[in-house]
Amino acid sequence: MHDHGTHTKLILAAVVGFAVLAVLGVPVLSYLPLLAILAICPLMMMFMMWRMGQDSDTTREDRPAAHRH
Repeated sequence: MHDHGTHTKLILAAVVGFAVLAVLGVPVLSYLPLLAILAICPLMMMFMMWRMGQDSDTTREDRPAAHRH
């Protein structure tokens, strides 16, 4: 399956980098809107990949009738 530890380490590294830049006096708050926009793409991709993995675990016939579309 997927290694979620890698994602956690990447997020932790980004937070630490953000904190270091803030301590050094870089105006990081002005970059927050740009960073938020850039973060949306990978977050959506991870969510879609997770959903695809959830859907592939069961077939249409295995799901309860209430969840069939």
